[in-house]
Amino acid sequence: MKLPYGKGACFHWFSFNVATTIKWGKSMQKVEPVSFKGQKVRKKRLKKVWVLFFRLFLFAVLVSILVWGAILCVFQLFPELGGNAKEQTEREGTAGSTLLLHSDEAGAKPCREIPVILQNPELPVGCEATAGAMLLYAYGYDIDKESFADALPKSDFETLNGCNYAAHPSSAFIGDPYTYGYGAFAEVVADTMQHFIDHAGGHHRANDISGAGEKSILAYIDSGIPVCIWSTIEMRPVVQKSGWYLKQGEVYTNEYFSWPGNEHCMILVGYDEKTVTVYDPLAGVTSYARKTFFQRYKEVGQFAIVLEPA
Repeated sequence: MKLPYGKGACFHWFSFNVATTIKWGKSMQKVEPVSFKGQKVRKKRLKKVWVLFFRLFLFAVLVSILVWGAILCVFQLFPELGGNAKEQTEREGTAGSTLLLHSDEAGAKPCREIPVILQNPELPVGCEATAGAMLLYAYGYDIDKESFADALPKSDFETLNGCNYAAHPSSAFIGDPYTYGYGAFAEVVADTMQHFIDHAGGHHRANDISGAGEKSILAYIDSGIPVCIWSTIEMRPVVQKSGWYLKQGEVYTNEYFSWPGNEHCMILVGYDEKTVTVYDPLAGVTSYARKTFFQRYKEVGQFAIVLEPA
C-alpha cells in the first residue's frame, strides 16, 4: 500500500485508521453484550414459568391428598354416618364371577354356582337387596338387585313432638336403599324372597333361621346350602349411636330402637378352621376371621336365612 506524501498526510492517515479501528471495536463491544443479555433474560423468564408450573402442580396434588384424606378420615371416625353408613364406600369386587361353596368337613356337599353381585353404584345402602338377589339367583330365580330393592316394604322417618319415628327393621326397610337408609332384618328379606319364589311358581321356602348358633349355620354349609347372614362391614365393631322410636301401624309408641351401626348382609359360602368365605355385596368374594365373623353375627342380632325345598 502506498502512503501519502508528507508528514501531515501521514499523520492524518494514521489518525483516521486508529479512529476507525477504535470505533469498530466499540461497536463490537455494544453488539455482543446486548445479544448475551437477551438470551439470559429469555432463559430467566422460561425458568420462572417452569418453576411456577411445578409449584402449581405440587399444590394441586397436595390439595387432592388432603381432600381425599379428610373424606377417608371422616368415614373411619364416624362409620355410622349416612344412616348406618354401612355401604358408603365402593369396594373393588369381582362382579359376575362364581365360586363353589366349600367347607373343611369330610363329605361336605358341593353347592351350585352362585353369581357375585355388587351393590354399588346403584344401591349404596342396599346390601340386603343385593344379598337376597344373589341367593335367589343361585336357585334359578332370575331376580336383579334393583327389583329386589323395589319389592322391599319400606318405612320413612316421621317427626312428632321432636322425636323421630319409624317401623322396626323386622317389618320394613328403614329408609331408601337407593339413597339413604339403615337397612332391614331377616324377616323382611325372607318375606321378599318368598314373594319372588311364589310369583315364579317355585318350590322353595325362604326359611328365617335367625338365632341359629355357629354350629347350626356351618351345618348348612356342610350340606351344600349357602346362608344369607348378617354381620358387619369389614368385621368392624357394632356402634350404637343412632336410633328412633317405633311406630306400629298408626300407633306412635314410647319404645326406642337402637340401630346396630355397621350392620351388613352377605352370603356365607364356605369356611375352614380359622376363616369364613363370603360373597360380600361391597367387596365381592372375601375371607374373614371365623371367630370375629360369628362374634359380629351375635352383636348384630343373629339374623340368617336359607332356601330349602318347600
